Formats: sequence, structure tokens, C-alpha cells
Amino acid sequence: MDRLPIGVNDPGAISALGGTPIELSLEGELLGTESDYESKITCGSKVRIQRDWVTELAGRKWYVSGGWCSLFRELIKQEKIIAGTLFGDLRFVDAKRKSIYVLPHGLVEYDEIVSSLPLEYVVGKVIPLNIRHQLKAKYVTLYIMTVITGGGCEPRIWFLGKRRFASSAVVSLPLKLLYPQLRLGKGDLTLTYAFVPQLIEELNPDIRQKVLADLKRLGLDTRNALFVRSHFERYGYLGQRDGVDDIIGLLVDYRVECVGRLGTWRELGISEILTEYSSLLKQ
Repeated sequence: MDRLPIGVNDPGAISALGGTPIELSLEGELLGTESDYESKITCGSKVRIQRDWVTELAGRKWYVSGGWCSLFRELIKQEKIIAGTLFGDLRFVDAKRKSIYVLPHGLVEYDEIVSSLPLEYVVGKVIPLNIRHQLKAKYVTLYIMTVITGGGCEPRIWFLGKRRFASSAVVSLPLKLLYPQLRLGKGDLTLTYAFVPQLIEELNPDIRQKVLADLKRLGLDTRNALFVRSHFERYGYLGQRDGVDDIIGLLVDYRVECVGRLGTWRELGISEILTEYSSLLKQ
């Protein structure tokens, strides 16, 4: 099951990946004020985020039947791997000698690296360029709770601009429409996601109970929930890109190409990534 809801504006992006698009229209409702909502998602204005992609879920969007995770797993099975695949702990990239050190494999030479790893992680591994201090990457971590409860629902999203709510947004979706293959009991089921923005150094140990209280205030009965899961999206909202392009350009000079949302430190959606890197995907 997907760890967060991902909607796209173009159903063709889903079809291009071999999935079946499902159209949903989420009714959005703001509780409280826009200013308090903005303060939540920027952690009291400590991070200038590029884009609030959660608000973009409101309105008409397309989702994947069976979920994005299932679609990506099928793509991996179909992919023909030409080069050998090495899994391990990346210790460093020697950009001048064009080699990487991966445990337990040791040194591996490369002609070109295409990296979708978080940019702040990559710059800390590249030697001898010493460029880590040039990137002051700020971001907002999202604590996300996923809950499945009995009873049906209409697609809906609440934006919570009231301080008594720990969550900034709550999304409810009809489970059977998105995951027709699941059999979790009789009757309709509701899939709910709750988002809590936090700074990684200020994580709240009591956040789980606070989120459950939020859901109760919104009228969602979680006492007999069939499924509850929580996780952290470390790079939930990306901060501004000050100096990022200069660093990416320097890496390109050493045959290290950064791609994707985290690799280029840009808030890109799936449709945008497919459009931007279509030529790379065909190689």
C-alpha cells in the first residue's frame, strides 16, 4: 500500500507506466486560517518551502488502481538490467579518479553516474571537491499516519489551520476504488492519511496520539481501525534552492548527473519527472 497519496493531473502519465488511472475529485475544506496553516507547513517560517504539493491534491486528480507501489514493483520486474547491480553502503565518490567505494564491494570504476539520491547526501560523499559546505539544504519532515477504517467516504481533504490540530492536512479516500484487490472485511472501507510537518531535530515523541485525537475531532472513528501505520518522510517539503544549480553544474563537470526530485532538489511531480527525463528513460 502506498505510504502517501499521489495524484497527477495527466492520466497519460499513469498509462505510460502501464497503470490504470482512476479519476477522483477531492473536496477541500480549510478549518482555521490560511496564515496558521502556512505557519504549520513551514514550521513557523523556519523553512521557505518550494511548493505545498499536499494542497495540490484538492480538486480533480488521477490515481493508480492498485496503488503506485504495486505499479513500480511491476515495472522493476519487467526492466531489463544491462549493467550489474550492486547494493551496499556508499562510502565515497572519487570524482577525479572516476570511482566509487561501495561496501562490501570496494572500489567500482564508472564512466558516468546518474544519481537520484538526495543531493545533500551526495555532496557529502564526493571527494576531493569538498562542496558540502556550499549546500545549505533545508527541508520539512512529514510524519504521516495511514489508517483504514470501516464505512465508506467521499474523497475529501481537510487543511487544518487551527493550532489545536497537530496535523496540517488529512486526506480520506474510498479504499475499494483505489485498491479493488484488497479484502479487509465486509462493507466499504476508508483510507485516511494525516500529515504533520516537523523539523527533523524537533520530532515530537507524542505525535501518534495527537494525530489520533485530530482524526477523532474530524469525526473519523479510529477505535476499531483495521490498519494503522506511521512513518516519516524525511524530505517531505523541500526548501529553497539557493546555490543548488552551481553545485549540480560542478558535479556534471565530473560526470555525475543528478536527476529527479531529490537529486535536483526540486519539487517535481511524477508527470513532470517523466516529461523531463523521457530521453533518459529511453536509453
